[in-house]
Amino acid sequence: MGAIDSGSVPVPEYAVTTSLSCDGNLNTFRYLEKRKGVPFTFLDVPYRDDEASVEYLADQLKTFAKELETRFHRPFDIEKLRDAIKIENETRRELMRFFRLQSERYYPGELISHLYMMMGMHLLIGSRKFLDLIRFMIEDIKKYPKFEGKKILWIHLLPFYQETLQKYLNSNQKYQIIASDIIIDSMEEMDAEKPFHALAKKIIRNLYNGSYSHKAEMVGRLAETLHPDAVIQFCHWGCKQSSGGSILLKEKMQEMQIPMLILDGDGIDRRNSHDGQIKTRLEAFLEMLDSGEKEETSEKEEKKIC
Repeated sequence: MGAIDSGSVPVPEYAVTTSLSCDGNLNTFRYLEKRKGVPFTFLDVPYRDDEASVEYLADQLKTFAKELETRFHRPFDIEKLRDAIKIENETRRELMRFFRLQSERYYPGELISHLYMMMGMHLLIGSRKFLDLIRFMIEDIKKYPKFEGKKILWIHLLPFYQETLQKYLNSNQKYQIIASDIIIDSMEEMDAEKPFHALAKKIIRNLYNGSYSHKAEMVGRLAETLHPDAVIQFCHWGCKQSSGGSILLKEKMQEMQIPMLILDGDGIDRRNSHDGQIKTRLEAFLEMLDSGEKEETSEKEEKKIC
C-alpha cells in the first residue's frame, strides 16, 4: 500500500489475491480498490483437500483466466500453461537437488539470498530462465568445500536487516541456512494435462493453507529429507498464525529430536527491531548446539531469558 501511495509502484490495472497464508491480505486489495480504483479477483481457497475442494478452486481459476482475457483483450493459451507447469515440475526437482547439496557443502550466502530465492520460486517458477539459474547453482555449489558446521532449517520470515542474524548467518562457515519453508511452501508434483486442477491442488496443499498441524507435518517431511541440525522459526509480530502455531511445530521437532528455537520480532520494519533480545536467545541456542547439549537445557535457558 505504501509503495503505491508513494508512487514507487505504478497503480496496477488489475489485481488478484487469495485467502491463503495471511488473513489480513484481503484488506490490502480492498484498500487499493477503494482508494485507487483497482478491480481485483479474490480466490477463495478451501482448507480441505478433497475432490470437491479442488473442483471448487479450479473453477475459480478458470473464471479468473476468462476475466483476464476480457480485460486485456488477449486469448488465453492453455498450451503455454501446460508448458510452464512442466518446467515448474523440473525446477522443483532441481531445487531439491540443490538443497541436498547445500546441506553437504559450504555455499556463501546471506539472509537476503533466501528472500531472493523465495521471490524466484513465486514469480519466476515455470520460466526457463529460472530453471537455468537453479541448474547453474547446482554446478556452482559442487566447487565449494564440504560443510562441517551446523545446518539450519529456517521457518517463516527472514529479517534480513537484523544485525545479530547477519553476523551469525551471512557467509558463516559455522552456521548455514540450508533451506527455508517460504521458498518451498509447495512441493506438489503437478499434472500438466489438467492445469487448472493442478494449480488448485498446489494451492490447497500449500503448507501455509489450513491448520498449523498441516504445516508442521510438511516441515517434518522436509527435515527428514535435509537432516538439519536445528530449526529456527521467526515469529513476525504481525502474524497471528505463526505465533499461535509455533508450539505445534516445536512439539513435532521434539518428536524428531531436532532442536528448535522460536524468535519473536519484526520481519519487515527495523524500527520495531530489538536486537539485544534476539542476540541473547540466538547465542544461547547456538552455544547449546555447539556443545551438543539436549534441547531441554536450551528450554530452561529460554525461560530464564524470557
